[in-house]
Amino acid sequence: MGETVINSRYELVRPLGQGASSTVFEVRDRQHGDRLRALKLVWEGADEDLLRGEFFRLSRLDHEGLVKVHDLDRNRALVRLDGVEIHPGRLFLVADLVPGHEPLGVLEGIPEGARDRWLRGVTRDLASALWHLHRHGLVHHDLKPDNMLVVTQKSGAQRATLIDLGLAARPGAGGDGARGTLAYMAPEALAGGGDHRVDLYSLGATLFHLAQGRPPFSGRGSQLIQQILQDQPTLQQPWLSPEMTALITRLLRKEPLQRPQSARR
Repeated sequence: MGETVINSRYELVRPLGQGASSTVFEVRDRQHGDRLRALKLVWEGADEDLLRGEFFRLSRLDHEGLVKVHDLDRNRALVRLDGVEIHPGRLFLVADLVPGHEPLGVLEGIPEGARDRWLRGVTRDLASALWHLHRHGLVHHDLKPDNMLVVTQKSGAQRATLIDLGLAARPGAGGDGARGTLAYMAPEALAGGGDHRVDLYSLGATLFHLAQGRPPFSGRGSQLIQQILQDQPTLQQPWLSPEMTALITRLLRKEPLQRPQSARR
């Protein structure tokens, strides 16, 4: 076996990207006909519980808008790819490789007259995936454009897929700490509170970003926190229908009771 093969099974092809604590590689699964998959590898010293939790949560879920996982293991020997060394003992997760594209890039290629319809489809897809999570007692906690991909199906239709459940947890399971990416967090989530409706706020923030080309608020640090707590963002996009504008505005309400109460409606 070559030095680019992990555990005599996963042949590294290329890096796909990296997050705060992990790197994702495209790999060939030699035990399944060289099928291409995604291998997410935890950095040395990073919190392995996030990856372990992501695997076990996804392994219990079955939804077309969520990634399917196949394996959780540790690298048993030194492997290398393009000068990067992966040392023994590193925990990794193997999942389906989602052949998708970043949503903002996809949106740029869509004529303005079709963008509202496209965004409605993305909304339905994300809401369906969230509803599935919420039915199983989980809150995603980190919905944002970076954690989704748009996949073009054989029929030509496009579907939005969530690709990261690293912070997903049961309501209240995260203790007192805030979970998520600040620019997309609901006011009640800033102190670690909230229930499934924090995901509905994040859905609104994500849709706002896709429609407007930027998150709802543009401050940093304490300034951004104050904006989230006090300001109501204004969505002004000529191609966006009044119905979608009203939905996004409602999702971004400060009070959870003023938002839609479930991802089903």
